[in-house]
Amino acid sequence: MTDSTSPQKPVPQPIETAPKDGGWVLGRVREQADDTHWQPWTAVTWSDGAEAHDFGWYDNDGDRQEPTQWVPFPDPQPHPTGWTPPVGTIRVEEITGEGWTCNGQPCEVPWRWAVFIERPDGSYDEYRETHHEVTFEQAAARAKRWREKFGLPIVTVALDKNVVPLLPEATRQ
Repeated sequence: MTDSTSPQKPVPQPIETAPKDGGWVLGRVREQADDTHWQPWTAVTWSDGAEAHDFGWYDNDGDRQEPTQWVPFPDPQPHPTGWTPPVGTIRVEEITGEGWTCNGQPCEVPWRWAVFIERPDGSYDEYRETHHEVTFEQAAARAKRWREKFGLPIVTVALDKNVVPLLPEATRQ
């Protein structure tokens, strides 16, 4: 006689069918015991990473995993990771210019360009960090890699020469 109130076991599905929506799933990451600390299942979430080779499944420690199957987490569900597919535009913005000063003295800024994803509502895609580059060529190359990876258009914005940046007040002694 079977107990009709006992929960049914989830049936493992191929990892290719797992949701890639910022949530967590249990992924079967090892087929056989290879050490005394072997755990066949671990919590994994999808990430597109910063570079093309970073696509994949990652555990809670940020280590890449190669699951072959998945099952949903039982309730209560873990908090979502915040990952969502990128939408909007890739922005290449000039953020410093020639002749910058700090407290009235010339200063050297180690980067000049920022590359980031701007969502359609104008907000910043916090999941994909901003990259700072020294030259426009470096920034354009990163933007091109992101365009190939995400399929988003690139917008380049040069520093407006008529805008004076807000600089900190000089220190008085």
